Amino acid sequence: MTRQIWAGLILATMLLGAGPAQGAPQDPVPLFTFTVGTRQDVQDLVNRGLDVAAVRPVSGGFEVDVVGHQRHRASLQALPFPSYVRIPDLIARAQAVLADYRDLADYDSEMQAIAAAHPTLARLWTIGMSIEGRAIHALEMASPVTSEDGRPEAAFFGLHHAREWPSGEMVMNLATDLAQKYGADARVTKLLNKNRIWLVPVVNPDGFVYSRTVDSFWRKNRRDNGNGTFGVDNNRNYAYQWGGPGSSNSKGDETYRGSARFSEPETAAVRDLFLGRHIMTALSNHTYSSLNLFPWAYTTTNTPESATFTAMGNAIAAINGYTSGQMADILYLASGATDDWVYGTLGGFMFTLEHGCCEFHPPFAQVAAMYASNYPAFLYLAEQAKKRSSLLKGTITDAVTGAGLQATLTLSRSYAVPLWGGGTDAEAKTTTLPAKSNGRYKWRVLPSKMPLEATDPGYTLTVSAPGYVTQAVNVTIGRGQKKAVNVALTPTLVLAPAGR
Repeated sequence: MTRQIWAGLILATMLLGAGPAQGAPQDPVPLFTFTVGTRQDVQDLVNRGLDVAAVRPVSGGFEVDVVGHQRHRASLQALPFPSYVRIPDLIARAQAVLADYRDLADYDSEMQAIAAAHPTLARLWTIGMSIEGRAIHALEMASPVTSEDGRPEAAFFGLHHAREWPSGEMVMNLATDLAQKYGADARVTKLLNKNRIWLVPVVNPDGFVYSRTVDSFWRKNRRDNGNGTFGVDNNRNYAYQWGGPGSSNSKGDETYRGSARFSEPETAAVRDLFLGRHIMTALSNHTYSSLNLFPWAYTTTNTPESATFTAMGNAIAAINGYTSGQMADILYLASGATDDWVYGTLGGFMFTLEHGCCEFHPPFAQVAAMYASNYPAFLYLAEQAKKRSSLLKGTITDAVTGAGLQATLTLSRSYAVPLWGGGTDAEAKTTTLPAKSNGRYKWRVLPSKMPLEATDPGYTLTVSAPGYVTQAVNVTIGRGQKKAVNVALTPTLVLAPAGR
C-alpha cells in the first residue's frame, strides 16, 4: 500500500466517522499534511477557508499542514492532493500540556504584580474591552515610566489567534525579564533608560479562554455572527487593504475578516494604541513555522522599504535561526493583517514571528527554549526603534521676552487608509508631549507620510501654553530625518508701555 493510499484511507475514516457535536473538546482533531505543487495550490487551500497551519517548501512543491476540523470534512475530502496524518489527535496533545501554560488569570495577575513591584518602571493599562467584556491589558515599561519625554517606542503582541498559546508566553516572559533584569543587566538597563516598550500578551482574551476550556484549536475571537457561526479572524480585520485576498467573507471560515474593517474591539484596541503613540518597531508573535515575516502580506509587490525590512529580518534570523522573508512570498497572501496596517498607515516596522515547528501546543520545555533563542531578537527589535525613527526638536519661547516656555505640543494628522477594491478608512493620529521648563523638546516620531502616499501632507504641530495664543504649524518629516521646529508664542495680553 502506498503512503498516499494509506493516508487517504485514514483521512476518509477520520472525517466520515460519526462523532460528538462540533466544538466539543473530546472530538478528535487530526493534523493533516498535504503535498501540493505550486504556490497557487497553497493559496487555493487558504481561499477555501481551511485552517492552514503551516507551509514548508519541499522538493517539487510544498507541504501544507491543515487542521482537520469536523466542520471542514467535506472540503478536506474533496482535495486532490496526496496527504497523510501528521498528528492523529491534536486535542489530546493540547490537553496533555494545558496546565503547563498560563491561563488568562495568570497573565493578568503577573502584569499587575510587575506594575506593583516596579512602579517607576512599569504601569498597567486597559487598552480595550473584548466582546465578552474582558479587559485587554498592556504593560508599559520605561525608566521612568511616568515621564512623557518623546523617547523611541516599540511594542510586542501575543495571542491574536486564540490557540497559539506560546505566542502569549513569549511576551509575558519578555516583560518579566525586563522587570527583573533592569539595573542588573547593562543591555536591558540601557534599553529601558532610552526607550519605551509596550507589551500586550493577550490581544484576544475571549478566544484564548475558549481555546483553553472548550476547543483547543479555536483560532478566532468570539463574535456571534448571527448565523450559528462564531468568530472573526483578528489578523484579517485591520483596515489596510481590508477585504482582499487571503481573507474570507464567509462567516464560518477560519479567515473570516469581519463585517467591516476594525469591526472587532480587539483590533480596535491595538489600532488605538498605535494611533496614540509613535511606535517605530513592533512584533506580533504567532505559531508555528519558524518564520520571520514582514509586509506586504496582501501582495507580492515589495514595500518601498523592502531592503530595510530584509536587512532587519536577516538580523533576526541570524539570532533565532528562522527563515525570513516577505509574508506573501514565503507563506501566502493575507489581507487585513496587523503588519500591513502598521507599516502601510503609520510607517512602523512591524514583523510577525511564527514560532516553533510543528504544532500549536508543544511541550512547555520547547516553549522555554523558543523564548531563550528569541530573547536577543526581541531586544534587537526594541533597540531598532531609535534607528528607524525621525527626530523633531526645538524650543518653545515667549515671543516678547524670548524666554523658554513649558508648553504642550500636540502632533496630529489624518489618514485615508486604502481598502481592497477601492474606498478608504478615515483614521486620525493625535499624540502629545510636554516641553521642558526651559522650553526645549526632543520627540522621536514616525514619518509624516504614509509609505504609498503620492505627497506628504505633513503633521499639524499645535503648541499651547496657559496665557498664550495657541499656534499651529505644518511639519513634514521623512524617515530618519532630523528637523528643528522652534515656535514663539504670543502672550494673550501684552501690556502697553508706561505713559501711553
